[in-house]
Amino acid sequence: MHKFSPEHSHTLESGERCELLPPEETLRKAGLREGMTFVDLGAGTGYFTRAAAEIVGGTGRVFAVETSHTMIGILKQRGVGEAARVTKNEGRILFLEWKKQAEEQGPPMEERLGQAELKGILRDYAILEEGSLNESHYYVVIGVRKPSTKP
Repeated sequence: MHKFSPEHSHTLESGERCELLPPEETLRKAGLREGMTFVDLGAGTGYFTRAAAEIVGGTGRVFAVETSHTMIGILKQRGVGEAARVTKNEGRILFLEWKKQAEEQGPPMEERLGQAELKGILRDYAILEEGSLNESHYYVVIGVRKPSTKP
């Protein structure tokens, strides 16, 4: 798994990235709306966190979590169990990832998580939507339906 070096944090806020992956447009496309709760796992510099705060407004909530290499390994082993646990019934979880291809930007290809591999990890969840965001990124949206507590 690629560990992003903080000395390159300026690339997370670059104009190139904004053009390639515009945060507000990307989150709105994924269904984020006013009043929702948004959790940004691996928030980095808050690139998506800030846009999410604008979208959800005063009635929504935004949480930013920066994960370590160790935590990413745990997440891969456990699938998305913890994220699903804290997601409300009928909630959605959005995964934005680099396509598994060689290119100058982003992590090395051998350290990227391919779309098929991610779908394998998410095999116990309903995939609601997936697709290409641009030449470098794809997305997968899963649904979380919790068992009813009503008798």
